[in-house]
Order: sequence, then structure tokens, then C-alpha cells
Amino acid sequence: MTQKKLAALAGVSPATISKAFNFSSDISEETRELIFNLAREHGCFDKFSKGKYHKKIVAVLSPEIKSDFYNSIVTSLDKRLASIGAIMSLAITDFDARKEKEYFEYYSKDNRSDAIIILSPSASIKNPDSFPAVSMFSVYEQPFDSLNVDLTDAVNDAVLLLKNKGRKNIAFIGERLTSQKLATFKRAMEKNNLTLFDKFLYISDLRFENAGRWAAEEIIKSNKKPDAVICAYDYIAFGAISVLKQNGYSIPEDISVIGMDDVNLNSYVDIPLTTIQIHFDELCDMAIDLIFEKMKNKYYFLKQDVTINASLICRNSA
Repeated sequence: MTQKKLAALAGVSPATISKAFNFSSDISEETRELIFNLAREHGCFDKFSKGKYHKKIVAVLSPEIKSDFYNSIVTSLDKRLASIGAIMSLAITDFDARKEKEYFEYYSKDNRSDAIIILSPSASIKNPDSFPAVSMFSVYEQPFDSLNVDLTDAVNDAVLLLKNKGRKNIAFIGERLTSQKLATFKRAMEKNNLTLFDKFLYISDLRFENAGRWAAEEIIKSNKKPDAVICAYDYIAFGAISVLKQNGYSIPEDISVIGMDDVNLNSYVDIPLTTIQIHFDELCDMAIDLIFEKMKNKYYFLKQDVTINASLICRNSA
């Protein structure tokens, strides 16, 4: 069976047969399915498919999945890709620039994937073949589309909220991977004419709840205590609140606490956490739209850098 004979059986042109097996968007799914069924019936499907998988495969390179931040993004991407008939292939890079570059090269070669989404790349990645790709949360200039979140207004709103409630001794709790958020916090304090004491900067070598617990213990031991803390992410806030409550502090009466990310646990804790929402779902939708636009048109070289603003979500902890 030749493609010409299969085309005659299907009542289409040989070019349409070729497009069907290359999953071109130029033909309808109904026509493709008709061709595939005829090819299977006449025993030539494998011959013409050339081993191509019939669904789009999108590689997602994530630094980790143990944090709720990246886990939420990866989960959202997976659900959205599945809803449009695509498949996600996940690789963990451990915040390692070498791994990121190696995985990017692997997935962009030899039809191993149709596109790549890379989360928080640790360096700029070369893309000489203009492979469909998008980065999220990159501080480095990338040779492909990028999506970022601007925390500036939301952090400023958080500081202003505390200031208006008379909380002017504001501390920051972070860890080694949250230096950008610390810088944003410092700018917000300056903008609101508030003094930032060095002793109120708690940067831990620990992560997640342990970073918050450590900082809360340091606060309890100190002579001059803050009346509010802004945490680099919600799990730090949960850890800090836990230790503060165990030691007789009332939240927010004694110390107001604000987090970042708006993780799913916020609706389950006994003190609903005031936090900064990152809009994960909107970001994931935009990332998928961008890469599918590039996949559909290999001559579409426009590079887009898109930024959306985070939002302050007010709850009981502040």
C-alpha cells in the first residue's frame, strides 16, 4: 500500500495523507481519523506513522516538586495539557544550571518533545534552533518567550496594610532561595518611609516550615521584637505561626503574619493567612498558549516577555 493508493481510498490528496501522519493542523481531526482507520484496516499505519506519537509532548523542567510553589505549577500545567490532549514529561533540575541546559538540549533534539516549559532557570539557555519554549520566573534574559510575576505592588500593599494598622516594626523571614523577594520587601519598606532594622531580617539556611520555626524562635529570644512579619512564602509563615502560638503569642494581636504564594492549605489552617497570590492558573494558561502558537507556526519568531502582577489577599493573620 502506497500513500497514493491510501489517498484514493480516503478520497483525499497524497499531500493530505502526509499531513495527517505529521499531525499538521491544516487538516481536521475527522479527516485524520478517517485516514488512520483506513491505514490500520490495510495494515500500513505503522509504515506511514514513522513512529511518531500522536499527541503533543511538552517537557517541563522544574527545579523541584517538593515545594508547594513548584508542585502547584507543575500540577496546573499537567491538568491543562491533558485537557487539550497533550502530555507532560517532567524533569527535575535541582536548581542546577548544568542540568537545565542538558535537559533542554535532550528534549529539543530528535523529536523527544514538541515544546519545553522551563521553570526558574538558573542561567540563560541557548536555543539556536528556535525550538518552541517558554520560561517562567527567570531573572535571566532568555532566547525564547518568558513569563514573570511582579511582586512589587502586592508587597507594597502588604507593607502599607501593616503600616495603616500601626505595625511599623516589620520583619522579613526568608531563606537562601528568596533573595529577590527580600529585595522587593526592602524597596517596599523604603517606599513607605519605614525603618528596616537589620535584626528584623531572618534569612535561614533551612527551608519550608523549619525556616519559619527557626525565625520565630529567634524572635522570641530577642529583646526588641517585630510587631509584624512578612514571609517569603506561606510554608515559612505556617512554621512561624506554629512556634509563636506555642509560646503564647496571639496572631494577629501580638504579631501580624503575611505570607506569599496563596497555597491550598490556606483554607484549612485555624488562622486564615493573609498572603500574596501569584495567579498560578493564569500563568500556566499563558505559557501553554505561547508554546502552542510557536508549535503551530515554525516561522513565528516573535519573542514575548509577559509580566503579570501578584495580588494581596487579606485574611485574618494580619
